[in-house]
Amino acid sequence: MTTPEPQERGLAAAGLSLRRGARMVLEDVDLRLLPGERLAVVGPNGAGKSSLLRTLSGELRPTAGAVSLDGRPLGALDPRELARRRAVLPQDLELSLPLRVDAVVALGLLPHAGRLSAAAERAAVGAALRAVGAEALAGRDATTLSGGERQRVHLARCLAQLSPGPEAGARYLLLDEPTSALDLRHQAEVLAQARALSRAGTGVLAVLHDLNMAAAWADRVAVLDGGRLRALGAPAAVLCPSLLSCVWGCAIESLPRADGGPPLLISPVLRAPAA
Repeated sequence: MTTPEPQERGLAAAGLSLRRGARMVLEDVDLRLLPGERLAVVGPNGAGKSSLLRTLSGELRPTAGAVSLDGRPLGALDPRELARRRAVLPQDLELSLPLRVDAVVALGLLPHAGRLSAAAERAAVGAALRAVGAEALAGRDATTLSGGERQRVHLARCLAQLSPGPEAGARYLLLDEPTSALDLRHQAEVLAQARALSRAGTGVLAVLHDLNMAAAWADRVAVLDGGRLRALGAPAAVLCPSLLSCVWGCAIESLPRADGGPPLLISPVLRAPAA
């Protein structure tokens, strides 16, 4: 495979529009997730965040525009090659079959079938579970897990899926609200793992509801509103109270932090009343 030109690198949407029924859920979106980048997608409910992720992954076909991976149209890639280079952690993580946790994680290795020895597959599953702090769950029935445990197990499945292979090009991980079912500690662990993946060259896109989490974690932030891309750039430039108040339809203010970190974004209605 030839090396893509720098301007072609990444998982990219160009003029992306998506109609579902009578409603346009995405309209003329241009977006590029670069190798090694952390990109947070934020926006109010119904903004089109999950639809964007599902279209970037190839699950949904755009009404207009195109999605490409390192300059190649997504539809032109062999499905197994695409699966080895792009993994998705969706919101809906229910399991109906009583599989062991390690068997669920091993499902991520299906695109690599016939290319790994049994020992290498076991090692990949073990490494993925260790990466998300879920080794102790390996022998559990996956249907008995809590929501947060399922979230970590499916993240491990994605990590196994993106195990290094002979394919040229970067890997891309798409996370749809990966912290929604997790407590604070495990939220931090999941995003720390995503940060480690990005430092190793994987492009990571995460749909997040928590603006402060997006500000602290992401290299760039994309703000969606009504299916349109309202802003895209560094967190300090994009997550400004004037834009956020307009997009979310409520007052949002920025409070400085004593440690000099990203300002805390908060709605005044959440302030504790004065004593």
